[in-house]
Amino acid sequence: MNAEMIRRLGEFSTALLASPEFKDLNALFEQQIAVDVLGTKPDDAVERERIYAMLQGSRAFTSHIERFANDYAILITPVVDTGPDEDDPSVHDISPDESL
Repeated sequence: MNAEMIRRLGEFSTALLASPEFKDLNALFEQQIAVDVLGTKPDDAVERERIYAMLQGSRAFTSHIERFANDYAILITPVVDTGPDEDDPSVHDISPDESL
């Protein structure tokens, strides 16, 4: 994956995660999952497992979107230059002993 793809998908992911509509869709989906689980028969464990797997898949996809948004945030964060990297030779074991 290249920086352009991270930028493009990360920007979209950031906007999507911030969207109230996306948040509403996720909340409604999770509510529907709860309704579906409660609507299963007591002996229908296979159906409950299938419904739970859908919930886990949805959450995994949301995490995937969050990773793109996070990678995008890292990509667009400016690197702060702290100035020249000064090295103090007195802290190195390889520095010559000036007391000789």
